Amino acid sequence: MNKRTYSGAYFRRRYSNASTSTIGSTTTHSTTNKIPFVPSGDTVTIVLGVNDASMGTINAVVVQSANPGTPEVPVTNRDGSKTLTVARGSTVRVSASAATGYVLKNFTGTPTPPATSTARFDVVANTNCNFTAVFRQVSTPTYHTVAVVYNSTRGSVAGNGLTPEPGYPDDNGQMRATMSVQNGNSVTLTAQPKQGYRFVRWEGLTVAGKLNQTSANPQIVQQVFANLNLKAVFEPESGGGSDDPHDKPNPDEPISPIDPVNPVNPSGGDITGKTIAFAKQWWWALLIVGYIVYKEMKGGRR
Repeated sequence: MNKRTYSGAYFRRRYSNASTSTIGSTTTHSTTNKIPFVPSGDTVTIVLGVNDASMGTINAVVVQSANPGTPEVPVTNRDGSKTLTVARGSTVRVSASAATGYVLKNFTGTPTPPATSTARFDVVANTNCNFTAVFRQVSTPTYHTVAVVYNSTRGSVAGNGLTPEPGYPDDNGQMRATMSVQNGNSVTLTAQPKQGYRFVRWEGLTVAGKLNQTSANPQIVQQVFANLNLKAVFEPESGGGSDDPHDKPNPDEPISPIDPVNPVNPSGGDITGKTIAFAKQWWWALLIVGYIVYKEMKGGRR
């Protein structure tokens, strides 16, 4: 055997014993296990996914690690793709990036990824792989209650998630409905008058940070940073008239006997009723005044 032939055999034996083992995000090399021989065209597939696309992304990069001690140079970058086809035995670096407001919880899949929530890990792709990056919110979100009141006999209010509270509408037609909204989110509410009525305004809005604002637009988009109490006001198309049932006369209230001329208005709404009520109460004073006037007029004729 010549020297050249022997050195070639030695070279093959030397590097056929190299392998890659991975822990977390650090790749180490040893010569204890042999990397399987990779026939030409023998490939495996890496499938990537996330639990919620709005929370972050997952990517994979193939690195060179055939020769121990050489730099791990990325040779293929499939950033953002769902699958990655690589030669069997390749080292693949899987990494995750969380969106603002979220953090990486862990990776799941097969073969089993590291249990720690490191942002990346390496895997030797000897078989098909399937990995999912699981993200979560940084903290528990805050929710606020938006309450809407209106007279249901005059109109209605529509909004996604708006639900009447128990006991409403009440006997006067007063409606109270509520919805739960995450802090910073916006809600769209639409006021719809019934036949014979018209929408007047919204009350209790927050506009540009100012509280208790009004709007004449039937449809509003309200951003929510605190609990809100809103009111949709309707009135008859003929004009005037509060839609608050508590502002209406109470039909059960007794009529005052002081004013028989105007029983509809116990307070004596016309001048005749007021005059009669005054005369009944102060008749004796009127007699004295009349007597004095009579004496003055009689004395003046002498």
